[in-house]
Amino acid sequence: MILIIEDDPVVAGVMSAVLKRGNYAHAVAETAIDGYERAKRTTPDLVICDLGLPDIGGLDLLRLLRALPNMLDVPMIVCTADTSRETVLKALAQGATDYLAKPIDPAVLEARVLKALRGQRTVPA
Repeated sequence: MILIIEDDPVVAGVMSAVLKRGNYAHAVAETAIDGYERAKRTTPDLVICDLGLPDIGGLDLLRLLRALPNMLDVPMIVCTADTSRETVLKALAQGATDYLAKPIDPAVLEARVLKALRGQRTVPA
């Protein structure tokens, strides 16, 4: 299962449509706290996380998620409009395995998801 943590319903809708088209099981959390709780209860195969969340910043959320024992090896893709070198490096230092620039390009999202999940059970046959 792929966990999307995104507060913008349009962006979440685009991500969800791409994942549905690829037959990926997924869930959407609209806040960092909701995403954190879901990840704590059920280990996702991949997390796609916005950096600009209203309750907890995405960089702080990455750190919190990586502190969970069940999340140590889960790939995490950050999604941000701020693609500055500094932000990307901070995200990678906090545990992100990849990043997506907003606005989301559906083909790039699909390629990044496939790359992140290669060898894991949620990759469609």
